[in-house]
Amino acid sequence: MKRIILVLSLFVSNLFATSNSIENLKEQFNQNVVEATIYKKHYKEYLFDVCKEYDIECQLQTINRIKKYKSVQTNNLLQYDLLRQKNRVHLSDEYLQKLILRLKKEFQYKSLKDQEFVSSIDLRRQIYIILLYDKSIDSFHLIGTDLISSGNMEKEANIKWGDDHYFNTPTGVFKVTSGWRSEGKYKVDQNISYQPYGSKNRFIYHVGKLDTKRYHVFDSKKQKINDPKKWKLLKDKVDFAIHSHNSDRSQMGEALSHGCVRMTDQLNYFLDVNSILHKKFIKDSQWKKRFVKKPSQMKYKEFAGEYLVIFKHI
Repeated sequence: MKRIILVLSLFVSNLFATSNSIENLKEQFNQNVVEATIYKKHYKEYLFDVCKEYDIECQLQTINRIKKYKSVQTNNLLQYDLLRQKNRVHLSDEYLQKLILRLKKEFQYKSLKDQEFVSSIDLRRQIYIILLYDKSIDSFHLIGTDLISSGNMEKEANIKWGDDHYFNTPTGVFKVTSGWRSEGKYKVDQNISYQPYGSKNRFIYHVGKLDTKRYHVFDSKKQKINDPKKWKLLKDKVDFAIHSHNSDRSQMGEALSHGCVRMTDQLNYFLDVNSILHKKFIKDSQWKKRFVKKPSQMKYKEFAGEYLVIFKHI
């Protein structure tokens, strides 16, 4: 009898701890990803005056401080953008149930830990979804959703001979197998500077070379074929990763990339410090990637995940 009571006590204790972690993660995601992205859009110059452009911890602290300013609280355009962003990433109960059913089907022959983060992407909606799998109920808890930008092979029409190709982002169940940190370098295209891999120290999650498709839009003389009906559809491979991307020209929520998945620095930082995709890189609670700088924080190591499930649509 005592043993049964002890087991039940441990179960309830673990359930309560997991529930607390989920609520903390949800609140953190809403503030540090969804809201912070909009505050950065409106107060970028001020944030970069106070903080270095790659120091997200400083930026988040500064955002929490300026939220108390009356001028910020009465900024109607800011409030409109915050509401719009939250509506764009909102998941209805019906949508979430469909997603969970599809994830269960994808993982029916795969082994997950008792609790493990799982990431999913809906290409039609251009959203990244973080969930926590809970074996005790054989289901998934929603942590948060943010906008991304995936591959779009239709943009192959815009390239010149020698430019990088545009691929559709592959669908399926993938594991993050390696990674490194961005140097924060800038590139210039049509007089617009951008950071293709986000600001310094953002983590680049590498999956590997995957089969996908693209168009071939040149003839044998390397001349552009202007008639889309004459383009050839080719099977090819994309070196697939998910990473930050900073540009004033291309926005999240639209399929614009060369095939990889782009995200904001804020989402990348959340994935990094909360071990969302770091399962391969953590052993015995220690960072084991010898030549890659460890995250500034390593929270929720016990939930560390590695799976990314990409759907064309839910």
